[in-house]
Amino acid sequence: FPSPNPLSQPFPESITVGELLADSMDLTFLGIKIGDLTCLSNRPERQTNGTTWLQTTMAPNPTHAGAILTLELTDAVAVQLQIMDTSGKLVFETAVTALAGSQNIQIPASAMTQPGVYFWQVRAGERVESGKLVKF
Repeated sequence: FPSPNPLSQPFPESITVGELLADSMDLTFLGIKIGDLTCLSNRPERQTNGTTWLQTTMAPNPTHAGAILTLELTDAVAVQLQIMDTSGKLVFETAVTALAGSQNIQIPASAMTQPGVYFWQVRAGERVESGKLVKF
């Protein structure tokens, strides 16, 4: 980065190197993912069978304990949340009737017993959203 604060200006996305001399150059490549790292889903408003799903957020992600799924809904709807491990085994499930507005569903630390990647899927009415949750 050109300055100590990488957010103070656009960062270089490429470097042009002339003739490569493998024996005389010491280059290190570090890939940077640009995109959604927190499973924050900020989608435009969509209508599906009367339920408008404005936003889904899983935080904190990654986590060392539990997490909270936050839903933004325009009306009351039945919500089902499932958490699976990488083998597809269901490790946590809950079902609630969520009211319109911002609703939180708590995922206890005991649901994810081992560090690793977990996958979540939430149903609200006819809508289905999914993502991953990392426990360290």
